[in-house]
Amino acid sequence: MQVTLNIAAAILAGFAAIGIAAPVDTAGDIQARAANAQFAGDMTYYDPSVGTGSCGYNNGKDELVVAINHGDMANGANPNTNPHCGNYINIYDEAGKSVQAKIVDTCPVCDPGAIDVSETVFKLVRPNGDGRVHNVQWDWAAPAAKAKRADSNTGTLTYDTAMGTALGSCGFVGSTTDFMVSINNADMASSGTPNPNDNPKCKRSVDVTWGGKTVRGYVSDTCGGCGTGLDLTPAMFMALSGGSLDHPLEGAYWQLV
Repeated sequence: MQVTLNIAAAILAGFAAIGIAAPVDTAGDIQARAANAQFAGDMTYYDPSVGTGSCGYNNGKDELVVAINHGDMANGANPNTNPHCGNYINIYDEAGKSVQAKIVDTCPVCDPGAIDVSETVFKLVRPNGDGRVHNVQWDWAAPAAKAKRADSNTGTLTYDTAMGTALGSCGFVGSTTDFMVSINNADMASSGTPNPNDNPKCKRSVDVTWGGKTVRGYVSDTCGGCGTGLDLTPAMFMALSGGSLDHPLEGAYWQLV
């Protein structure tokens, strides 16, 4: 566990564009991208809900966020205006698949190449890690291409209290407080594999928008009864609804990133 740069502690003074799903990567594409990652170093985790990060954001402990080491973050006089703030990095798991995390803070005690992530990100990248893992590869994520929203990416949002307590089709449980997404059967099947655990959509980040607000989660399961919509963990559902679990959210749209 590392201590990240925190403005509240006085260490420093100081929509998502929606588009069609990205093409499916082959195993060779995934392995080559991980092998050519720009950075490598230790990965630890921290609780981003404790105070405000150097970028000026307040984040929940279950969000997919990261604090970058001081050298690679390269803060100027005002860290809130750092151009890295709000952008994303790709962090590669042991199979070469990437998990995207939003840059929200600086880690002043991290060595060059090292990153400090939320526990949610840590569990996705190294589920068997013990708090610090070595030689984790990552690179800056390219901005998502802007495109017209596809009809297949619109629908109704519901929530499922079983998510995070039972094994999903992607082969892991997660947590009820994680921002997890269960994708409708038709869209999940479009990239289906003989073993559903190997579906390339598993662990992909997904931006879900409703009522002018966008929240990022990650794919953990298939929803057989969702039509064209999504099932969310209650925590992610409430982040979009403003805290209510009273009714489904109609007219939402979403994008894999």
